[in-house]
Amino acid sequence: VGVSADANVAATAAAPVAPAEGTVSAAVAGNADLSTLAGALTSAELMATLNSGGPYTVFAPTNQAFNLIPEATRTQLMSPAQKPALTTLLQHHVVAGNVSEADLRAQIEAGGGTATLQTVAGQTLRASIENGNVVLMGENNSKAYVTQADVAGGNGTIHVVNGILVPRLG
Repeated sequence: VGVSADANVAATAAAPVAPAEGTVSAAVAGNADLSTLAGALTSAELMATLNSGGPYTVFAPTNQAFNLIPEATRTQLMSPAQKPALTTLLQHHVVAGNVSEADLRAQIEAGGGTATLQTVAGQTLRASIENGNVVLMGENNSKAYVTQADVAGGNGTIHVVNGILVPRLG
């Protein structure tokens, strides 16, 4: 399933995500603005993975971010036949380790304006600062801004983003 990088126009900020007592998985599942992500993680059978182990840093797209993808494409992506593509897409939003916003900004500064993050999908995200905000670029030049940083989970950190970071699919 092709997901267009053009689907990543800036979306308005969602309601703040409350810090979680439990895991990053519990924080995602417990927030209405991340319900599409929670459903996708469940469909891809990744919720249990994010519920244990770690630490993980999750760049969590809001419902508005998912709504930038055409409905027919979203529906197809959630189908059992597309589980490998959905899994890759979701894993492209997860980095091993606990990367705070301060850590990410330090990496960007040390990298001369860009930091490269290895996702658990085995692909890279590029992070930079744009107008004072952390911005991430996916493999296909998809773009997402961090709208809320450093939501703590028991096994990692969530940074809420306003776009879908598109990996190489297929």
